[in-house]
Amino acid sequence: AVTEADYTTTSWTAYPLVVAENVVTTDNTQAEVDAATSAITTAQGDLVPVSDLTAYNAALAAVTEADYTTTSWTAYQLVVAENVVTTDNTQAEVDAATSAITTAQGDLVPVSDLTAYNAALAAVTEADYTTTSWTAYQLVVAENVVTTDNTQAEVDAATSAITTAQGDLVPVSDLTAYNAALAAVTEADYTTTSWTAPHLWASRLSWLAPDRWVSRGSWLAHYNWASHFIWLAQSFRVSHNLWLAPLYWASRNLWLALQQRASLYHWLRYYNF
Repeated sequence: AVTEADYTTTSWTAYPLVVAENVVTTDNTQAEVDAATSAITTAQGDLVPVSDLTAYNAALAAVTEADYTTTSWTAYQLVVAENVVTTDNTQAEVDAATSAITTAQGDLVPVSDLTAYNAALAAVTEADYTTTSWTAYQLVVAENVVTTDNTQAEVDAATSAITTAQGDLVPVSDLTAYNAALAAVTEADYTTTSWTAPHLWASRLSWLAPDRWVSRGSWLAHYNWASHFIWLAQSFRVSHNLWLAPLYWASRNLWLALQQRASLYHWLRYYNF
């Protein structure tokens, strides 16, 4: 007995024609029955069994696209497309196709393991580091972007560069104690005078410093000019006694007045009178 599923479509198509031409019943002679039987068995000898695709299908199922680089998988798919077979192909054709496919699988490049790379990227957070150091770190990250299409060596090199750059990150300062100190007291709990004092001294220092140094600068300038006049007067008063005497005493009086006035003003301003 033969079954259509066991033979190629092409060979089976011819076989039913022979069967149809050799239909006999009990009304036929034995010779006719024997002749029909012989014709049918002869036709069965021409049937071509379907090929065994077990190894072929196993080869196709042995690899998965996600496990290999895009480039190598694309090349592999070209080989697969050139070696498509069915049960209508001869076993020799199926075996040749299977061999070509398994050979092409040997050229597939496995995708790289990005586990360590992704872990390195996730190990640091921007909020934990200073803006300047984080900006520099991001430049290194941008220069070391890899995917599963990169080789494992490239991925490992990128991971190493990133972890090295993380060592240069500068942590932000811990303001916990500072903020706690600020929050430890409330204005409503203290007298106005005591609460205002720190603020008063801070503003007073910023106010006094410029005025004090400006006053001192003005005093020194006048002092120097007055001293210069006195020196001139003393140098020439012998030969020009009548003409320089008034200048000398006027300069000396001016110098003394400026000295006293500037010192007093400076002292009053310093002590906030």
